[in-house]
Amino acid sequence: MTNVWSDFEHKIYKKIKSYNLQSKKILLAVSGGLDSMALIEVFCNLKMQNNITVLHFHHGDFQNKQHRDDAQNAVFEYCKIKNIAYFAEKAEANLKSEDDFRSARHSFFNKYKSPESVLVTGHHLDDVLETRLIKMIRGAGFEGLNAFSEYNENTFRPFFDFSKTDIFEYAIAKKMTWVEDPTNLESHYLRNWLRQTWLPALAEKHNGGVQNLARSLDRVLDRVLENETSYENCITKGSGCIKIDRMCFFSLSTKDQLKVISKSLRALDKIDFTTGQLEEINKRLDKNQKDHIFELLGLKWVINAQQIMIRFVD
Repeated sequence: MTNVWSDFEHKIYKKIKSYNLQSKKILLAVSGGLDSMALIEVFCNLKMQNNITVLHFHHGDFQNKQHRDDAQNAVFEYCKIKNIAYFAEKAEANLKSEDDFRSARHSFFNKYKSPESVLVTGHHLDDVLETRLIKMIRGAGFEGLNAFSEYNENTFRPFFDFSKTDIFEYAIAKKMTWVEDPTNLESHYLRNWLRQTWLPALAEKHNGGVQNLARSLDRVLDRVLENETSYENCITKGSGCIKIDRMCFFSLSTKDQLKVISKSLRALDKIDFTTGQLEEINKRLDKNQKDHIFELLGLKWVINAQQIMIRFVD
C-alpha cells in the first residue's frame, strides 16, 4: 500500500477484508450517479482495478434518453482512463416502472455472476431506510423489510452504514464528477416523495427523528431474526443454487413454507416479489408427481423426491 487511504476508504477495505473478498472478482454495478461513481473511485484507490469489472445498464431510448446517454458515456470514459473492464447493455423494451428497471438490471447483472464473483452496489444508509419504509407502506412482512443486508454472499453493499452525506463529502474531497438523474427530482415517485418531503419534514419536526426511526427498525428486525423458527434447516446453499429438503418443506405449515420460499429467493438476490408470487410458487411445488420442473421469476425450479433445487435459468 503505497498510497494513503482516506478514513472512508480504510473503512471500506476493512469490510472487504472481513468478508474475505480480496480475491473475489468484483462486479461493480455503476449507473453513473454519485453513489456508484464513488464505488469505482474507492475500489481504484484501494488498488483493486485488476479484480474489477464494471457493469452498466442503459434503461433505453424511450424516456430520459439524453441523461441515460450521458451517464453511459461518463462510466465508459472513467473506465477507459482507469483501464477497467467494462460491459454495458441497453434495454430494448420500453421500461415503465421502477420494478421494470430493477428486473432488467438484475437480468443483465446475472449474466456475469459466477461462484468466484460478487456483485457490488452503491446502496447506502438512506436507501435502506427508504426501501424499508416503502415496503411497510406496501404491507410487506419481515422478509420484505429484511431484504437488504450488507453482504449475503451474492451482493456486497459497502456503503450500507454510510449516509448519502458521507458519500457526497467523499466525492467532493476527491473532486469527482457524476451525472445526476433528473427523475430524482420528480416527487410523484414514492421514494422521491419520502426523500424530498416526508423524511426532511420528520427531521425538522423532531431532531434526530430520522436516525431514531432507522435504528428502531434495525432493533425490531434484529429481534425477529433471533426468534426465527427452525424452518431454515430445510435450506442448503449450493454453488449458484439453493436446495430445499422436500420432506422437511412439506412438514411445515403453509405460512412457514412461504417463509422458506421467500428466504430462498433472497439468498439468490431476488428481492422484488409479491405474496401472490410466493403463493403461486408454493402451489406449483405442491404437486403429487415426484419429478417436475417449472420456471418462475427468472429461476428454474427442479423438483424430485428428495429435494427442490432453485437456480437461475440458463
